[in-house]
Amino acid sequence: MACASSKDAVSALLDGYSDPIQWLVVASFQLGLAVQQTGLGHRICTYLLKLTTSSDSTSTNPIPIAYTLLVCEYLLALFIPSNTARGAGIMSPIISSLATSSSPALFDFWHLLGAHANILSAAAHMTGTAGGPMIARMLNTYLDMDIRPVQWSVGALGPWVACAAGLPWVVAWLLGVDLRRTGGGGRGEDQQVQEVDADEEAQPLVAADAGTSAHTITTTTPPGSPMSPISYLSTSSSSSSSSDPCASPAHASFTPAQTNAQILLVAILVPTLTLWSFSPLDPSAPAFLSLVLLLLLRILPLSAILAHTQAWDTFLWLGGFLTLSTQLEWAGVTQVLGAGLASILPKYAGPAMLVAAMVNMVSMYLFSSLTAHAAVVAPPVLAAVAHAITSGDQDENARVPWAVGMCMAMTLVLGGLLTPYSTGSVAMYAGKSTLSARRWVHIGAVVGGLAVGAGVIGVGAAGWWWIIGWWASEGTVVV
Repeated sequence: MACASSKDAVSALLDGYSDPIQWLVVASFQLGLAVQQTGLGHRICTYLLKLTTSSDSTSTNPIPIAYTLLVCEYLLALFIPSNTARGAGIMSPIISSLATSSSPALFDFWHLLGAHANILSAAAHMTGTAGGPMIARMLNTYLDMDIRPVQWSVGALGPWVACAAGLPWVVAWLLGVDLRRTGGGGRGEDQQVQEVDADEEAQPLVAADAGTSAHTITTTTPPGSPMSPISYLSTSSSSSSSSDPCASPAHASFTPAQTNAQILLVAILVPTLTLWSFSPLDPSAPAFLSLVLLLLLRILPLSAILAHTQAWDTFLWLGGFLTLSTQLEWAGVTQVLGAGLASILPKYAGPAMLVAAMVNMVSMYLFSSLTAHAAVVAPPVLAAVAHAITSGDQDENARVPWAVGMCMAMTLVLGGLLTPYSTGSVAMYAGKSTLSARRWVHIGAVVGGLAVGAGVIGVGAAGWWWIIGWWASEGTVVV
């Protein structure tokens, strides 16, 4: 915007940092830190894994374990808005244990599954990735779609279920692995599980935050080591001691203090989710209230919150993205780009949605950050979709159906399936696998195409969003 004075210029520059979305993201990051530090995330994963596997590494069945990992990712994404933190802090140790304890034929299968499950969960919730709230803000700005966290989760539920149901089988097929015949047992079947040495259980280091490119240092642990996921969680609890307040513990057995902290945390998370679902309050208000309770109940010390650099890094660059988006919109740049793109879009909701979804996906090849991709691509694409659909409708009061907006939101994130560098968590898994970058891209293209074609379009647009009333032209929604 044009500024009459330096004071106005500074005010415009800092405008993005006063957006409620900023505090929703920061508070959600701190909730995610609490889930990691109290061990609640590992307790959930351990409990679910114990339902589908045993401590005997020779008898694990990869099929139920694969679906358990998908469910774990889905649940954790409700309150951990950094997909890199979910992958590196909670899921990666479990995935690595599975990869090294299973048959060598499954080594790359587990890493691919972990990476793609991470992206699916990022698209399944508004809080699944740091850019989710920003995408929701843009949906409101360009499509007049004021979506709340629970509405995003409900809208994405059908496509997520379809994608999750087929993902293990598609990945196994692309790798030439038969899950029904490939057992989970490692090569050391007659050896007893021993406690892992600190050097042996070193995980890859990710030199990236939620908004930057990722570079990984790969692990040298060979596939076939005789350790099951449950054994890993049990042994690592005795060897994972760190003075870093942001380090993630890998507990399987918990002290009374940790258990009490987990109970208190659940008592905070449940009301927070309830307020997000049914309260007329802005979603940032319950999130900020939960942050205050984390401090008052001493679940997280102030030092840990201040030391959570990923949250504050995200606060800085996300505020910059929001300011840039506002200024580009004010200057008319977004509208010009949107009008140009709208000229090649069909004038009807369904076809326009398909073309725009393809643009969202393919453009991800140019980015190494989900949030940067959404910040750059979403404004012109959403403006083009709104222009194309409303200009092609005879009703001057026509609105873009919510189904179109949900498709845009999901495809802006699902592009992360395509490459091994799309985000920090995917780069971490890719660095630990033995697959070449070219092979990963080929597999990603198939998985991404099926996720959008069969999941988002086939199940979502053609079925689920009709059921919940998101194709209503007047914009009325059931959920």
